[in-house]
Amino acid sequence: MKFLSALRFIFIAAFFWLGFYLCLTPNFAKATFNEFFVSWDFIIPKPGSIFIVKGSCPRALKRVIERAFPEYIVMFKENPQRVPHLILHEYYKDPKTLEGPEVPYLAYSGEYASLRWKRFLKTGYPFLEVTANQTDGENFIFMPYISYGKNNLRESITKALKNRKQATKRPYGVAYISSHCVKERDDMFKLLKERFGQGAISYGKCQHTPGFEAPGTYHDLTPIYEQFDFGLTMENHDRPGYVTEKIMNAFEGGAIPIYWGDGALAKKWFNPKAFINISDYPNFKAAADAIYAISQHPEKLKEMRDAPIFKTNEIPPLLLINDDVLTDKEEKLLNEMALKLRKSYEKYVSMRGKALPYLEALDIKQNLLSKLPLWLTKRFMD
Repeated sequence: MKFLSALRFIFIAAFFWLGFYLCLTPNFAKATFNEFFVSWDFIIPKPGSIFIVKGSCPRALKRVIERAFPEYIVMFKENPQRVPHLILHEYYKDPKTLEGPEVPYLAYSGEYASLRWKRFLKTGYPFLEVTANQTDGENFIFMPYISYGKNNLRESITKALKNRKQATKRPYGVAYISSHCVKERDDMFKLLKERFGQGAISYGKCQHTPGFEAPGTYHDLTPIYEQFDFGLTMENHDRPGYVTEKIMNAFEGGAIPIYWGDGALAKKWFNPKAFINISDYPNFKAAADAIYAISQHPEKLKEMRDAPIFKTNEIPPLLLINDDVLTDKEEKLLNEMALKLRKSYEKYVSMRGKALPYLEALDIKQNLLSKLPLWLTKRFMD
């Protein structure tokens, strides 16, 4: 009896929590209602006709969509005059700007958490998410920001290797460039500043060093990193799959990246002998001590700078899907993504036409975990 009473209490509490959450997220509430109770008369166009995609996206994602619908003339338009056949919903896009007809939509983001519930369109759930989170399932495409945040990465890396081999002792120790102040990054820079003194310089808004400014955008940092032995390239979050352009910015300038984020994935792609992975140390203080010790040995600096950037001395195809020229490996990867997208798209249209909800891309577990602190999230994942 006690077990049944506890079970009843949990059910009632969950019911009221869901009701409360739906009140706080009206878009999700409306999307849920439409997903379950509204049938569609949406029809996929005939082959050879124009396939309109509403919205803009990175070139890598455009390539996936074009390969997903090869029998159509795919056209991307911000404000199409006709009803589109697919809507692109970017993470930071206001859902109100995309209100309109009942059309399948996919969500995309370079963040570790993609669209999530509060940003759903009122017409229903997304049929697929393109995300920087390594989420399992046929309705998710793993595409971290580093894979499309730069054009022609292969060319940039060739230049980076040349810079690294020509580099000698540099005038400064550690460069920190950030306009988004994150506690972990600031704490690490403070520790490095204690050890490197004036050799640790912050060019951004966070922990700014007077007299030093970063011109241009985050894509134009090579001239700065060329003056430093190390670059503090810590992510906004330590989340699975969340790897951005930061580590490559340091590599391109010939600096040794001091990395924090998804260290396991970074070590899978990049050569652990070519960068510092903060997560390999018991704490930030120990990492700072080790970095300073390396800086005092020119031969160790040279050894790290001469090490191949990539673990297998080959650039992972996922990091090259945004390049001007694609090899067979990148084409294969894009085609696999396209196949997944097309399959989800057709299944979604079919089910909504029968007034059946399509829950595959809802990812309830991931939504809940994304709201928990990282240490608690990892306990659930383990």
